[in-house]
Amino acid sequence: MTVLSLSFPTGYTLADEQSVDTAEAIVEENSEDEESIQIAPFIPTNEWQVVDDGQSIPPGLHVRINFETGVKEAKLLDPEDKGEADHVTTVDSSDDHRVTADVGVAKATFSDDSKAFKPTGDQRRVHHYGNSDRRGIINKKTKPFTQQELMEAVQKQGSSEEGPIQAITYSAPVRESDGYSDSMPHLHNVHRNPTDVEVMVELLGVLGDVRTHHPESLQALEELEYHVHQLDNARELNSVGGLVVLLRLLNASSDEVRGMAAQVLGSAVQSNPPVQTEVLGYGGLDLLWALVRSEGESESVKKRALFAVGALLRRNPVAQHTFLAVHHGFDVLARKFSGSSPQFQLRAVTLVTDLVSEEQERAATTQGVSPPISWASGWCGHVSSLIYWDSVLGIEKGLQAMVKLEPECDFTVHHNWLRILKDRFGGTGEEDEFVGDILKNCEKLLGTIQWTGEEMRELTIQMREQTIQMRELTIQMRDCHSDEETDNSDEGTDHSDEGTDNCGRPLA
Repeated sequence: MTVLSLSFPTGYTLADEQSVDTAEAIVEENSEDEESIQIAPFIPTNEWQVVDDGQSIPPGLHVRINFETGVKEAKLLDPEDKGEADHVTTVDSSDDHRVTADVGVAKATFSDDSKAFKPTGDQRRVHHYGNSDRRGIINKKTKPFTQQELMEAVQKQGSSEEGPIQAITYSAPVRESDGYSDSMPHLHNVHRNPTDVEVMVELLGVLGDVRTHHPESLQALEELEYHVHQLDNARELNSVGGLVVLLRLLNASSDEVRGMAAQVLGSAVQSNPPVQTEVLGYGGLDLLWALVRSEGESESVKKRALFAVGALLRRNPVAQHTFLAVHHGFDVLARKFSGSSPQFQLRAVTLVTDLVSEEQERAATTQGVSPPISWASGWCGHVSSLIYWDSVLGIEKGLQAMVKLEPECDFTVHHNWLRILKDRFGGTGEEDEFVGDILKNCEKLLGTIQWTGEEMRELTIQMREQTIQMRELTIQMRDCHSDEETDNSDEGTDHSDEGTDNCGRPLA
């Protein structure tokens, strides 16, 4: 005999509408699986005793079943147990020794000498779990209940005192900063967390829809960038048509959309050679470089397009060759440098530094010595200009570039300023890595500057001239401050056309 246990999850019932709080399951004999084995009869006492499988019991006993363990026990019905007649009912053994136990949520009717479940009335056919360790019964003939069906069942069971149970809705967890939830509500009605690829497909659907409004496109692009930072997600981007969608958006009418599309492409190809190859195959370098060199393009779009170009070039010799030989990229960047924004200049100098470093590494590996880099000499003045910025970040990036380009450039003219920078940052008392890098690069550059006798004489003359100019300026300022009396007769007189003296006062 197989001992069964009925257990029902919260809000689940097997009953019909007329009896929502009870369900009846009947277990009867399965003679096909039983062997003819003589089992000793059950002898009841006043103490609880376990009823073995297949063991028959006499009528008029107090029977209980543990629905967690499946153990069935019986004893003689004591006088004090009469009050439990509503919970335990015995049937004459001439019937089939059925025992009915009301367990509050479900009512199960068992046959004490049976194994098989037998439906009665309108009950559905249910089967055992099989030979597994799990206990209970399952319904294999009907599909699983949907969330809505389960919630309707829970609503029917809600008591009138506590009021109806509120429906539970599922919302897929997303970052707090997401903005595509309103445009893709079906993502929040699933019964599991969507995968990253599924989310990307939904986002690309928004971006590829011509009816999508400008704010929704930006929100979808921002969320897509978050996902493509992961290398595996970026590699799946092309398989779901994402690269084509992004490359088309580089021609969008909105500056913000064009810039954000370039930003997403840059994040996708960054340190990801397979995606770099795919974007190159689609002509992505040509499209991005057209945005960078366009005279009518906004600085914001240029800056983000340059970021994408840099991400496409780094550690990619094929792309670098195309950039230098076909587009003459660094020559064009050098011409655009002075009129660009500081952010654009920082990214340009950083890209120059990285590609020079890669070229030197490849040359050292193959030839043992780094040959001159033809295009780098045009950047000597641009990279050194950053060390005169008020921005510490600009100074750091400028020094890093100067160290890398030192074999191609002569930075002697910056000797005095390098010493000033060394003294300034060395006297801060700070010991963080940021300041340490600045000091280290200053010392490297100062150590590489070789002074010839002629250079020393020229520098001495320049320093003397500067000293004389400073003295003359000091005397002039002292004379201006000592003469503070003003002729009252000249008050209110307009001297705008008469010029001013060395102190800035109008001439008489």
